[in-house]
This record gives sequence, structure tokens and C-alpha cells, in this order.
Amino acid sequence: MLARFLLLCSVLFFGSAAAQTENTLTLAEGETGQSASIEDMSFLVGHWQGDGMGGFNEEVWGEPLGGSMLGTFRHLQGDDPAFSEIMQIGEENGTLALRLKHFNPDLTGWEEKDDMVTFPLVRIEHGEAAYFRGLTYKRISANELTIYLALHNRDGVQEVSFELQRVD
Repeated sequence: MLARFLLLCSVLFFGSAAAQTENTLTLAEGETGQSASIEDMSFLVGHWQGDGMGGFNEEVWGEPLGGSMLGTFRHLQGDDPAFSEIMQIGEENGTLALRLKHFNPDLTGWEEKDDMVTFPLVRIEHGEAAYFRGLTYKRISANELTIYLALHNRDGVQEVSFELQRVD
């Protein structure tokens, strides 16, 4: 229970302050990310599973439609669900932003009703990687994906990674 609370604090605090880590980037105040369209994110489409953050993870992304992509994520500790997310990557002002909402196993939300965590795009390497502020998706091969996340906590910034394999 304490670990879940600390994770919640880390993820929620992330939204208020961005920091760069070894595998994540940030934007300066007022800076706009690289131009991109939702089709640039097609490399994420599919069903992915693997390890990260001390547990099992599953992420599923649908095809780009109508200027956006929808995805889900769930994290299990042992056999127990720890949390899940609903995600959207959408086009806005010639670039992209990833927005997500966190949920407890009983589907109670972490964020307030109209709030979400937003990761604006910093840079994209077409078909290979997408660097959002504090969150990176990097395709290692056609069937391997690594996600890097900069988490803020009372000790500073920690980078965590998720090593995922395509399962569809």
C-alpha cells in the first residue's frame, strides 16, 4: 500500500515539473515540440507485454483514426492489479500530446474528474522513437519496445523503464 501511494505521488508530481533523464527529454517554458502527425505513432499499434517497475505490464494501442490513437495500460504486482491507465495521443497545433488518466484496481480515478497528466511531444524519430516530455517510447525492433518514464519523488528524479514484447 505504501509503495502504491509513493508511486501515485511520484506520477502526479511529475505533471508540475519536467526534468530530463538519460532517456527522456523536456521542453523549455514556451517551447513547442517537433512537428508531427498521428501517423508517425503507428509503430506503437498492437498488444505489448513485459516487465517494469517491479511488476508485469500490458499496453495496447489502437490504429490512428481521426487524428488520435487510444491506448490502455495496466500494471500488476505479482498476481494483483496495482493500477491502470487510459491514454490518448492526439494532434494539436501541428504536433502531438499524450494524455492519460490513472485508475486504481476498482476504477476509482487518481486525477480529478476533468484533470489528466499531459506529455507534450518534444521530438520524434519516425518509426523508431517518440520523445514526449518525461516519457519516451523507443522501438528496439519490430517486436520490442522500451518505455522510459521520468518520475519525480522527494529524492529528485528517477528514470524507470518498461521492457515490452509484441504479443499480437
